[in-house]
Amino acid sequence: MDLEIYLTLKKPTNICLNELIVLSLLVYENYKAIQNIHKNTTTNIIEMIESLEKRGYVKIVDTFIDEDRGVFYPESVSLRDKTLQLFDEERINLNELVDKYRALFPREFRGDLQGCKTKLKTFLRKYKKYTPEIILQATESYNNLMTNGNGYRRQAHYFIIKDGISDLAKYCEDTINGTVLESLKSDNTIRL
Repeated sequence: MDLEIYLTLKKPTNICLNELIVLSLLVYENYKAIQNIHKNTTTNIIEMIESLEKRGYVKIVDTFIDEDRGVFYPESVSLRDKTLQLFDEERINLNELVDKYRALFPREFRGDLQGCKTKLKTFLRKYKKYTPEIILQATESYNNLMTNGNGYRRQAHYFIIKDGISDLAKYCEDTINGTVLESLKSDNTIRL
């Protein structure tokens, strides 16, 4: 098994090298490598991830272990800010971004605060090329279009993603390309 791992940490930490490697693989979503390490070494990755959860580095958010099949799902692990601060070069203040994002929507369409945080965090990990500035510009364009009566306005958390489709990604791409949508076209949306 060939695996290249580069660790550049922003600040000192008290976790061991094996844990840093697993965290790095989680940060860069290399789930297959985590499965291979678990399968081909004596290191118990499951126990390590559970230990990292107890210490506040990760959160297990979905079914993690399928004991009937004897497998585990590292993609069910969500990274906590404590981990992201170790690895991220440019840290985005998610709370500040969510507040600015939701403020662009009329009060009755601001949606669920926690839903916006969770979905925006996933969005930022998936679409690294979209900066907070682009996200806010795209959201403002969307809301301006909806205010002018050109379509059905989604709740803020559903605009980020709903049923695997991200209208926000489409508007971000249009913002980068300098185009403005005339109407919402579901066949032009991007799947997350």
